[in-house]
Amino acid sequence: MNKYILSLFTASLLLISQQTIANVYGVVIGIDAYKNYGTLDGAVNDAKILADSLNAIGAKQVKLLLDDKATRDEIKKAWDEVSGQAKAGDTVFFTMPVMVLSNRKESRVRKQMVRTSFMY
Repeated sequence: MNKYILSLFTASLLLISQQTIANVYGVVIGIDAYKNYGTLDGAVNDAKILADSLNAIGAKQVKLLLDDKATRDEIKKAWDEVSGQAKAGDTVFFTMPVMVLSNRKESRVRKQMVRTSFMY
């Protein structure tokens, strides 16, 4: 992840932590090793940094799922658990890498990572 974007995300967490919100929760996913699509570089490390940032601002609960632990069932289970605890006024972060495959004019496939984040 671009260090500028990561810094911006961390700064927004600090801003949120200074506001009067009841609780912060997070589901953070990092996948470097995809079974059918190759690998990414840095998604696991980025996820660890984001989870640490959430914990640093006092998040009530952060679920961190990495590589083979980030299955569909485990992601759904983590989301259900975390979002089920959240009440009105709380903030829930959901963030995961998404591998984008694109065909360039040179007829080669290029991989890139796009971090997808939702705030609920």
